Amino acid sequence: MALHDKAFYLALFFILGAGTAGFGITLWLGLIIAAAAGYFIFLLGFKRALMFSLVCFAGYFYYNLYGVLHTDRIILGEEATYTGLVVNEPEYGIKTTALDLELEEPYRGILRVYLPPTNSIRYGDIISFRGIARGSYDERMDTVAFPDDVVILERGSGSRIKEFLFGVKEEL
Repeated sequence: MALHDKAFYLALFFILGAGTAGFGITLWLGLIIAAAAGYFIFLLGFKRALMFSLVCFAGYFYYNLYGVLHTDRIILGEEATYTGLVVNEPEYGIKTTALDLELEEPYRGILRVYLPPTNSIRYGDIISFRGIARGSYDERMDTVAFPDDVVILERGSGSRIKEFLFGVKEEL
């Protein structure tokens, strides 16, 4: 088998494994499908079909590992103390200011925080507060509205380039 054929089959079976995990097909069924496809459709022979089934397993494993490592960990409906970095420019409104906060350990994820409009929080600040996180109506971002005792722990911890660009935008 030529090198480019091996590379093609490795990529194909890896994607097949990730695809079976993404569609919720069980691991065993995905491996059987991969072995059958390798043996009957691609005519790889029994040993090569089993080998590429292992690559399919690697794709299945990768998909599930990625999901576990990137799952948000936010307690909803209970009061907790959150600490995090303001990752976008605050959205100033008449009644509220909205912040996107990237949480620090033991929590993980992005939290939308609504504060009164009279605050001095800006991009790159690390803040801490106590409040109750609620799920949003569209399930895109969890929210905390008007938390208690917001404290700015550190200023200017974000990207220097992004901070410079926000400064230029404010001056214009």
